[in-house]
Amino acid sequence: LRPLVTHRTQVEWLDVTDPPATIRQIIAENEHTWFPLCDGGLDRVVGLVRARDLLLRLEEIGESEHGTAPATERALSDQLQSLAYPALFVPLTASPVKVLEMFRSHHAHVAFAVDEYGGIEGIVTPFDVLEALVGTLRGQEES
Repeated sequence: LRPLVTHRTQVEWLDVTDPPATIRQIIAENEHTWFPLCDGGLDRVVGLVRARDLLLRLEEIGESEHGTAPATERALSDQLQSLAYPALFVPLTASPVKVLEMFRSHHAHVAFAVDEYGGIEGIVTPFDVLEALVGTLRGQEES
């Protein structure tokens, strides 16, 4: 699985403590559909959030572009966490076919690849796995 994994240093993720302006900037600069939501770092995964849902929620709660007051930071963190879908963790030792089965059974769009100690090595998508199994898929874009 290791060759299919986007290494953790290349993973764009959101922190539950990020101010709204930072979240909007990360989403705008990285046209992904899904983002890992973490609490302080990639080794503390809260779940996955859909960019569209997150932007709509930020608009609903009306946070300013300049961040939040300390009293509302916890409320914003709770709002972000409420949007998170459960994370799927797959071992680096799993075969691509097994990982595809896990994606299907968990209805997941992104999985966190973990080493034998449970550390996050990076992420992998069903697209990555399918491409490895059947070759380059032209005309398809990753989310």
